Amino acid sequence: MLFSRDLHCFLTFIFCLICLLFPYSNTYSVVNAPVKDNAIVTDSPLLSKMHDDYYIGNLKAKNVMIEYSSLTCPHCAHYHASLFTQILEKYVKTGKMLYIYRPFPLDAQSLDAAALSLCIGHDDYDLYFRVIDVLYKNQLSWLFGDYKKKMISILEFNNISKSKIEHCKSSDLFKRRVIKQSFQGKQDLKIEYTPYLILNGAPLKSELSLEMIDKKLIK
Repeated sequence: MLFSRDLHCFLTFIFCLICLLFPYSNTYSVVNAPVKDNAIVTDSPLLSKMHDDYYIGNLKAKNVMIEYSSLTCPHCAHYHASLFTQILEKYVKTGKMLYIYRPFPLDAQSLDAAALSLCIGHDDYDLYFRVIDVLYKNQLSWLFGDYKKKMISILEFNNISKSKIEHCKSSDLFKRRVIKQSFQGKQDLKIEYTPYLILNGAPLKSELSLEMIDKKLIK
């Protein structure tokens, strides 16, 4: 898992910048005052499905997995290429689990990538998961240099709708959404690394494995 010492500073800077550049609406209001200690807010709504979450799987499933990840995080890319695919096959596709993905950017590149992904898939969650899958698989191909141009080229090459990409090039509304959600995650859940996983309301902090997850599932 990736730990970022400058994560809070980055999120604070980006949040303030977005606030200055774009006017506020009720939908994207400032989050509550920070919790003073390091304890997780155990009754936080973030520990369960939110109304605006992007998800795959059975909405009536007994088990709910929530992932906070950064699209520039190598550990997240590895997770998506390994354990996530196993979870998808064994639990999500069989109707045993609802899987929710929430972006948690660690840098400017991942913020832009998260906003672009949310915008492209806002009306098609399967497409959304396809977009983040493409970006994780090709992470090293777009991460450096003119990353925005590279991201778009990779998505187009993988047959993501050009019209959707063009429409979402300037996705400021979704950037604000990502920033708010990330701040809430940092505040309530004390997230300091990615990927950060929550299973049935409880953060998974030990070494992740399919066997460990299986033991914690509601049968």
